[in-house]
Amino acid sequence: MGPLPTDLATFKIQRFATPVAPVLMGSAAGVVMLTWFLSWSVGNPHLLRLGVAHFGCAFLMAMLSLICWRGARSGHPWVAAVSGLLYVGTLSFLICFAAWNNGTGLLQSAPYCAIIVVVAAMFWPEWRTLVLGTLATMLPLVGLMVTLGADTFHDVVIDMQLVGFPTLVALVFWRFNDRLLAHHYASLLALAERTRRDGLTGLLNRQAWWELGEQRLRDHPAAGPFGVVLFLDIDYFKQINDQIGHDAGDHLLRRVGAALWAFFGDAPVGRYGGEEFVILLPITSLEAAEVRARRMQTALREIATGGAPLTVSVGIAAMAEGESLDAAVRRADQALLQAKRDGRDRVIVATTSEDRRPASEMVTV
Repeated sequence: MGPLPTDLATFKIQRFATPVAPVLMGSAAGVVMLTWFLSWSVGNPHLLRLGVAHFGCAFLMAMLSLICWRGARSGHPWVAAVSGLLYVGTLSFLICFAAWNNGTGLLQSAPYCAIIVVVAAMFWPEWRTLVLGTLATMLPLVGLMVTLGADTFHDVVIDMQLVGFPTLVALVFWRFNDRLLAHHYASLLALAERTRRDGLTGLLNRQAWWELGEQRLRDHPAAGPFGVVLFLDIDYFKQINDQIGHDAGDHLLRRVGAALWAFFGDAPVGRYGGEEFVILLPITSLEAAEVRARRMQTALREIATGGAPLTVSVGIAAMAEGESLDAAVRRADQALLQAKRDGRDRVIVATTSEDRRPASEMVTV
């Protein structure tokens, strides 16, 4: 299925209209071409102009079907919507022209145009395009009715009622379909967000943190400070767990996660694993990051563990120009290990990038 689209309009096109709309549009173009062939085979007295209209409209509709498909597949809902507007206008014109050409009565075209409106209502990403689509479908019929088939004002009123009813049906149908898809989209967004979160702390899980961190770095210009990675670990967590129990230990992790989110909520904050947490501060100087890290330590000390203040060890690595996030995390991890070797409850800043061990080989002291 691919990644979830970032807006509802694109979701409608990519997940709903893409598999259905171009197929229906192309099939209708084929039906129009078949109608022209049948008209020719039975010797329709109006063969020439009706045949030219069917052939020309069918070719145009086929091209618009292809454009709609390309627009939907490439995630450009307005391309699909505009091609759909032109498509329904073309089909509506052909139906009205055929009815007038054969002398069968324009009112007989109303049900067909109504079907077009109702079906097309599924594919407009916004109500504005629905209104435009409805007009594109109905205006040819209205124009021909008024100019050719309405002798009195009463006839005009009746014709407008015949046109207005299917238009109202289309609007109601679109509204129902829109709310249904919006609810479905919201459910998928919520599910996607849950899969990105750590089940215990509610912070980003490791994979989601990497993805968001890479995205934040791409979104920022390459000039100035590039970013700082903070890698922290709760000191003596195993002993704390043994002392207060695993349930209380889980509660402690949740409190730490909530405190980190409150302190660094504007930055990607994730649970890296166990009692380890990682934070990325994009476009931040090393000095500012170190100040925030020490303030964070002070805030976390207020979380008591068996009467004693909670302490954490922190490793900090400032990203150099051209350095990857993976390399910065490795350096921050090495700084964290040094903080533990130096007695814990301290902040160590990485000064070199000599260590090149892969992230999978990181160890916790």
